[in-house]
Amino acid sequence: MKRLLGLLLVMGMVGCVGEAMSPDSGGATAQAPDADPVATLQKLDAQIWRNEQGQVIHVRLGRSQITDTGLVHLTGLTKLTYLDLRNTSITDAGIAELKKALPNCGITK
Repeated sequence: MKRLLGLLLVMGMVGCVGEAMSPDSGGATAQAPDADPVATLQKLDAQIWRNEQGQVIHVRLGRSQITDTGLVHLTGLTKLTYLDLRNTSITDAGIAELKKALPNCGITK
């Protein structure tokens, strides 16, 4: 499972999967790397907070339709300090992989 998740994260970062993220699709899928991660998260009705420099520091995705595959959109948000994933279908394996990419981010599930 970890290998599969890692592969999906890498594929999303290099743009091997080009489907758009959509709440209507039953979950998020990876996008090309030039896609705006904030815009993609907003499509899932994420609540987003920024610091004075405009960097994303807090994201609330609770009750959204995000899946483990959609977590790739968060990996580039290096200033993220808090992530709320309560009431989502995110697995423990997905959170473990995300913690590797964002070690300074507190994640609530």
